Amino acid sequence: IDIVFVIDTSAGMGADGLMMVQYSIFFSQNGRFQVKADISTLVGQMSLDPNSERHVQVGLIKYSNVAETIFKPSDYNNEDEFNVDLWTDARLADVDENEDEVNLNLGLVEAARMLGSMRRGVKKAVVVYAASYE
Repeated sequence: IDIVFVIDTSAGMGADGLMMVQYSIFFSQNGRFQVKADISTLVGQMSLDPNSERHVQVGLIKYSNVAETIFKPSDYNNEDEFNVDLWTDARLADVDENEDEVNLNLGLVEAARMLGSMRRGVKKAVVVYAASYE
């Protein structure tokens, strides 16, 4: 499987560090979880090693009023390196508290481009983390 994570980095994601999201839709109780920790946990359970028979390619895009590719699928052959960069890349240091505008469409268009450049014949998934969608 190839996965593209699309992350809202607008002010709506909160100021509690990158990035806290409400998740009352899927659970009976309201709660919060850190998006980077969630991505780290998911990727940590996969193999990004292309020599592995069942490896995964992972890309990451951030968006608010613009979309930006942070990690291309070809950037990583090792899930540990991905996770180190996930936590240390300055572009993912925090939300932009000065940016209220959110354009999910831009993030999804960039994700579609990225998916088009990934391996053929492999299932693909897009995981979106968003504060809200209107």
